[in-house]
Amino acid sequence: MTESFAFTVASPNAAGQRRLLTLLFVDLSGSTSMAEWMEAEHYAAMLAGLRELYERIVPHHGGVIARIQGDGMLAVFGHPEVREDDGRRATEAALELHAAVRGLLPPGPRPAGFSGLSLHSGIHAGIVLVNDGDQMRGRFELLGNAPNIAARLSEAAKRDEIIASEESLGLQSQFFETGPRFSLQLRGRATPLAAYRVFGRAPVGRRFEASVRRGLAPFVGRGAELAALEVALART
Repeated sequence: MTESFAFTVASPNAAGQRRLLTLLFVDLSGSTSMAEWMEAEHYAAMLAGLRELYERIVPHHGGVIARIQGDGMLAVFGHPEVREDDGRRATEAALELHAAVRGLLPPGPRPAGFSGLSLHSGIHAGIVLVNDGDQMRGRFELLGNAPNIAARLSEAAKRDEIIASEESLGLQSQFFETGPRFSLQLRGRATPLAAYRVFGRAPVGRRFEASVRRGLAPFVGRGAELAALEVALART
């Protein structure tokens, strides 16, 4: 990506609506070097194909594209309606986008050693002040630090890697195959951020299956109730 998104920290008197959003920031890996060897028309066609994937896949998972700039995209989950599984939706959208971009071939001749297209993505959730956007600011103007953190996570991600903060995934992490939780010191942040690397979907489809995978908490002080259930089951 040749340009960066810029986000603003809200002033105390800023207008807008405070919302808890999950933000997905994706960027094309190695785009600067590709722009050097691709013809301008081929590069434009590649960007058009990339944007078509963004516009098709993000809404399919309940997200809204806030801004597309160059080959990068910022999507929000939780606006206009907040869902308890917004983190899961954003992560599933990222996984589908990564898979789709891996299958996208840029037009025109490609240099020896070209290994294909790939994204690197960051996901974070936090309180954001949402204003109406315009042609310059995109569909929404997002004020606060959460969009910056999502962008920093995308910067920290390697080629074809998805990094999701613990704030965005939480208990929803059990729906995915992830690496161990790790601490990441992001540029411009005073304290480390807990995050996961997401590799794919886990073989679970329901919340209870995810809870079993995580480990169920034992009942405490429910001996009489459990005994009554066992008696009822025996009678049945």
